[in-house]
Amino acid sequence: MHSQVSQLIEVINKEILCLEKFLALLSEEQKFLVEDEVDSLRKSIEEQEKTIGDARKLEDARIKLTDSLAEKLKIDKGEVKLSKLIELVEESYSTKLRELQSTLSTLYTKLERQRKKNEFLIKQSMKYVDKSMKIFLGLEGRDQGHSVPLRERNSEKVVEQVV
Repeated sequence: MHSQVSQLIEVINKEILCLEKFLALLSEEQKFLVEDEVDSLRKSIEEQEKTIGDARKLEDARIKLTDSLAEKLKIDKGEVKLSKLIELVEESYSTKLRELQSTLSTLYTKLERQRKKNEFLIKQSMKYVDKSMKIFLGLEGRDQGHSVPLRERNSEKVVEQVV
């Protein structure tokens, strides 16, 4: 069991490194969104997808290890959480696992905050593009139910008043 707990600690450490890399990529994405660097943004997203794939593999390895530990500790697999393992393993391991749990929690909070920032920037960019397209296509300022743009109808009124 000691080797499995050590392996779990190693996997969680790798998972943390992977999540830190993902956080850095999300921060980079924010910069690219603000600076409108489309090619750099595309490359960053590709790197994010690769990092997410790596994180999923590590998560699978962690789940296998925790399931195996649950079996040895006679715990239902559905109840195995890091907090439960912390209670049941030796103190030297539980201390390290508690530190890792805290680090993971902090990282997940930072990731969620950064994701929300980027989501906001993307939505703002989409609104800007939508408004620009409407202006370009002459759809901006159209009155509801009319096919002629509002500015054209207003200019017709001005011409009628002048004549």
